[in-house]
Amino acid sequence: MDNVADAEPQWRTPAASETRGLWLARHLLVVVFVCTILCGPLAWCFCDGIETKASVPASAVDWDRFTSGKLAKGFAGYVRELSPVTYYLRGIYNEARFELGMLSVPEVVFGRDDWFFFRHSVEVPAVDWATVGKARRHDLRQVQKLALSLGMKLLAVPTPDKSTIYPDHLLPGQLSAAHDVIYEEILAAFRDCGVAVVDAKSVLLQHRLERPQELLYYERDSHWTCAGCRVLSAEIQEEVGRQGWAPDIGAPMKFFDLRPGGVLFLGDLVTMLGMRTADSFGQPGASFTVRRLQERRDFLLLEQAADGARHLYIDEGIGAQVALCGTCFSHELRNHLVVEFGVAVNMRGVLNGGGMFGGMKKLFAAVASGELKPKVLVWEFVESDFLFGWSLPDELLQINNPVQK
Repeated sequence: MDNVADAEPQWRTPAASETRGLWLARHLLVVVFVCTILCGPLAWCFCDGIETKASVPASAVDWDRFTSGKLAKGFAGYVRELSPVTYYLRGIYNEARFELGMLSVPEVVFGRDDWFFFRHSVEVPAVDWATVGKARRHDLRQVQKLALSLGMKLLAVPTPDKSTIYPDHLLPGQLSAAHDVIYEEILAAFRDCGVAVVDAKSVLLQHRLERPQELLYYERDSHWTCAGCRVLSAEIQEEVGRQGWAPDIGAPMKFFDLRPGGVLFLGDLVTMLGMRTADSFGQPGASFTVRRLQERRDFLLLEQAADGARHLYIDEGIGAQVALCGTCFSHELRNHLVVEFGVAVNMRGVLNGGGMFGGMKKLFAAVASGELKPKVLVWEFVESDFLFGWSLPDELLQINNPVQK
């Protein structure tokens, strides 16, 4: 028995039983971890910060924020999001998860063939349109009344969500059934209120049917392409003619043309994925994943013929008879409208992320003060904002106040 007991192996600790290779790996991981932690302060002192979608502004310094601890918390968030260490670690991690099909983010839905969509334009909740539609019509009548009181004829251009024009690039079951009725509700509401409206959905779908090879929206960006702008601007010009408003705009005064250009870019939906996307515009991405998600962005520079030469057109349109009011979609649309109409188009009411009424507040205030005197107002807004971006009556009051003064 004693011989059997002596033959049994004695218990050893994990550290004592590990091989030399495991010992080296354990110590190497500790060194890497410590170096990574130390890199944060060093990068903050010696490197420029990297701004991304997650970046936050520096906290305001005041006594209340200091005593409550909000100042320290805000500064920690500001430093963390600006740090190159955070940028590269998070970027590599999210790129690896994306390639493995494991990445999920709140704002973006991944469709077929690397097509991306805004989640709120795909997953739409059921809506009681009998109640919502009644409220929308009441507010739209007020907006129409304000526009007419300022001497402007209103033309609405609801921009379809990308999921409305390219639903086939979504996976089965991703598009909510409640989404299908939004655009028809928009058209019905404007027509019931006597507001002229362009059925951009039908126009774009028809163009896609006739020329399927021509993309109207970018695959990984939420905005339309130059082709989409061209199609809609032509329809807007035709609708102005059908409404009999051409004399208000006047005859074309100058020759305008669009000079094509192009550059690689990362769509807004890609920059929301937490990857290493903070590269210079038009430059190759920092990784294989980011590079393959880049797209070619076509743009058109507006030129004007004068003195026998062509010059870049930069007129702000202060005396323009046409005003454009809308979101970031309108930046490209404006150049196409200038070419279609042959006259200047004012951009005062174009506001990135302004929703349905953000830009309208600026424009109406300028018209009420007499600074601008447009006769036709083209009002562009995004389809999903009709449901999610509606904050009237507060904004209606803000629009109305400068008009009544």
